[in-house]
Amino acid sequence: MFFDPVTWAVGYGASRGASVLLEKMFDTGAYSEIQAVAAKWSSDLPVEIRTPCEALFDVDLIDIGQPALSRNKLKQAILDLHNVPTEDEWFDALVESWEFKRKRFGADANAFFKLEKSVAEEHLRRLAKAIFGASASVLKFSQPLVLKSVRDIAATQSLILREMESFRPPLNNATADRSEAVSLNLDVTHIEEGQLHLLNEMLCVDSPAEVIAGRYRTHKLWIGPDGCSEEGASYVPIQPQYVESKTKYLLQQWNHAAVDLAKLDADHVTSAVASFHHRFLEIHPYPDGNGRVARAILDLQVRNFALAGSPLRLKSHAEYYLALRAADDGDLAPLIALLTSILKRNLGDRR
Repeated sequence: MFFDPVTWAVGYGASRGASVLLEKMFDTGAYSEIQAVAAKWSSDLPVEIRTPCEALFDVDLIDIGQPALSRNKLKQAILDLHNVPTEDEWFDALVESWEFKRKRFGADANAFFKLEKSVAEEHLRRLAKAIFGASASVLKFSQPLVLKSVRDIAATQSLILREMESFRPPLNNATADRSEAVSLNLDVTHIEEGQLHLLNEMLCVDSPAEVIAGRYRTHKLWIGPDGCSEEGASYVPIQPQYVESKTKYLLQQWNHAAVDLAKLDADHVTSAVASFHHRFLEIHPYPDGNGRVARAILDLQVRNFALAGSPLRLKSHAEYYLALRAADDGDLAPLIALLTSILKRNLGDRR
């Protein structure tokens, strides 16, 4: 029997029509890769507990009259959010399917479904990791198309808005006009989490295919020369499990403080935006494009508070990287001084 993890994930029956539909929505290579790693996982199981892939992927949990919560998360990630589901999302859905099959067939279930749950979860974790790796490495699920690339690292507000005019709605959104632009109303006095994700996705249009843009990173990384080890890295950001909470807290603090920034002098504003800029980079919330997002927001911030009239072009300054390293060591003064000097040249000395 044909097995189909993708149609299973979004809740369709494994019908020819559903398969054709999803193959059109997904990169064909990834579609077959997901099936291939699932088949290999099955063949690699110990002989005494080996189970065919169909055993996990032919289950329609809707038949049992209760919501399939984990599979709903998969469906939302794939169809509604157009994201590659995380390893944990695949794992939770697989465990849900395993538990359903175990309960449904009881003594008639095969040996794999009679394992202790903790043992079964070890095998299912490997399957989830393999499926996530296959999908993340060869595909961005029907991602919105950007027709023009953002080439200027220090993107300005007008440039962002122009680029967003080329940002198409999701392919599966039947109610959306394909020519309708997605709006990014980025008010830097109140930055929302979703706006960060959208900005990262847009600015990562030229990133490698394996980069999952617009999603918090789920893996450890470090910054340094190409190919360097963690020991040789110049900076190691926080562990991925803390990224989301730290980013939300940063936005909460900024949005609270930004309300009163317009009442303060330029020195206070410069200090505040420099602190936000470094703390965002310190968290390093995304797999790629963190610097681009941080510099785009910084550019919008100084324009919003009328500190600048033209792009900062921070990346062209070697002092910028030295200032970031000093901030990593707890000294924000070099970054504030650099911004101050650029802003003075930008507008003339108005202080």
